[in-house]
Amino acid sequence: MLDERWLDVRHIALLAPVMQARIDDCARKGFDAIEFDNVDGWAHDSGFPIGRSDSLRYLRWLIRQGHAAGLAVGLKNALGLVPALAHRVDWALNEQCVEYDECDRYAPLVRRGTPVFVLEYAGRPKEFCAVTARAGLIAQRKHLNLDGWSRPCTGGP
Repeated sequence: MLDERWLDVRHIALLAPVMQARIDDCARKGFDAIEFDNVDGWAHDSGFPIGRSDSLRYLRWLIRQGHAAGLAVGLKNALGLVPALAHRVDWALNEQCVEYDECDRYAPLVRRGTPVFVLEYAGRPKEFCAVTARAGLIAQRKHLNLDGWSRPCTGGP
C-alpha cells in the first residue's frame, strides 16, 4: 500500500463529522452505494495501534451511517472482517482474490446471497473466470489504472 495514509479509527468521535459529511454528500449527489477503502488498518502497519475490534467498531458505525443515508454499503477487500460483517453489508468488492488465492474467504457473503464483485488486474479471463464462477463471485479484468476498459466474465456465478 504505497503512499497511503491511515486514520486512527479508534477515535470515531473525531472522524465522525468528516465521514458523515462525505456520506451525506454521496447521498445528496444521488449515489446508490458507497464503499469505504482501507478499513483494515489493524492488519497493516498503519502507524497506529489499531486492533481488529477498533476496525470493526468503526466499520459498523460507517455501515449504520451509510444505510441511514439510504445507501447500499459495500466492504472492500478487508477479508479478515468478512465473517463479522457478512450480515451487515449489501455487497463486497475484492481486488485480485484469484491472484492471491483468497476468493473462498467470501463464502459467508455468497451463502447469504450478497453479491461479491472481483477485479483482476492480471491473468487471462478464461482462467480466473472459472475460479470466480465456482466461488459464486462476479468478476472482470480491469487495467490497474482503472480507466474505462474492462473484460467481464460471462455466464455469471
